Amino acid sequence: MCYTRIVASLVRKEPLQFFFNIIRWLLVAIPATWTNSWLSYVQNKLAIAYRTRLTQEVMKQYLGDEEEGPDGKVYYKLCMYAISGRLSTLTDGI
Repeated sequence: MCYTRIVASLVRKEPLQFFFNIIRWLLVAIPATWTNSWLSYVQNKLAIAYRTRLTQEVMKQYLGDEEEGPDGKVYYKLCMYAISGRLSTLTDGI
């Protein structure tokens, strides 16, 4: 809608009206552009935070903590799953 006014004032050779329409369009476009960029930035930050937290939680649940020693580590757990043929239960839990 606003574009048609800009084009119409340009075609009619009304420089003052054209300038006024461009200013009006910029008053909407600049905040809208900033808002879209900000939303994209926040969405990316949330995605990174979610993936980081998910990875830490999976590491904690399935791979054990440092305090547990070698019995809590992934190598021994995965070997036991692989030997018993239950490796799919690890991925089903995630």
